Amino acid sequence: MKKWLFLLGILILALSLFVGCEEETTEAIGTPRNLSVSVAGNDSLSIELDWDAPLEGTAAKYLVYFDNVLIDSVDAPATAMELTPTTLGDYRVSAVSDDDEESDKSSAVSTDVVAFMSQGPVYWISDPSPTHPSAFGWNDDGSGTTYSASEANQAHIDFYIDADFDIASPSRTSWSNPNTTGMKLAATGYDNLKIADVSGYGDYEDIVDGGTYLFWVQDAYYVKLQISGYDAVNHNITFKYAFQTVPGYRRLGDN
Repeated sequence: MKKWLFLLGILILALSLFVGCEEETTEAIGTPRNLSVSVAGNDSLSIELDWDAPLEGTAAKYLVYFDNVLIDSVDAPATAMELTPTTLGDYRVSAVSDDDEESDKSSAVSTDVVAFMSQGPVYWISDPSPTHPSAFGWNDDGSGTTYSASEANQAHIDFYIDADFDIASPSRTSWSNPNTTGMKLAATGYDNLKIADVSGYGDYEDIVDGGTYLFWVQDAYYVKLQISGYDAVNHNITFKYAFQTVPGYRRLGDN
């Protein structure tokens, strides 16, 4: 009987130690989800990062990284942060548990501009060749395509070259539902153009050889563009550009 009671006591002690260990074990903290970036602030030079809490574990705070360097933190349950950066780059967020365990970093979101060289040529709308495109349009990812300047393509066109050899907004045409694009000749050179202007945009501009332009396209994207090739005889241009993929965000370069 005494031996049986001794063995029962050992079993109860072992079970209590096992249960105690189970209670002290914490669930691994998961990675924040669905990180996104949007423009913020009255001057459109701030950004807001938004994300969803991890599915695994409970976050005590979140760490915000810029180009993989820790820059700030926010206490849970908040899942947003507003920043006013002066440089462009990639943001990631991680979660930290109550016992200071840090999760993996989230997928990145970026404020970098998307740059393309040697675009075009785009010809004036009076060019007689049907194979010479007279219009250009940007996609939301910053890529661009030349188009025939026709109403059939109006949904894709952000500017065309008119019969006076000007850069013009599609809103100047008689098409049924054209896009509206604002444009202006910039006061500074392409490389020094860091922030897009708030105002002063028109619906056409003269073409200047080597000129730098600012564009505001209908979905609120800002673009800087420089004419790199100017053919006044055959009436066409080639150009390079940098496209800010965060809608409404005016920063186009690092300060």
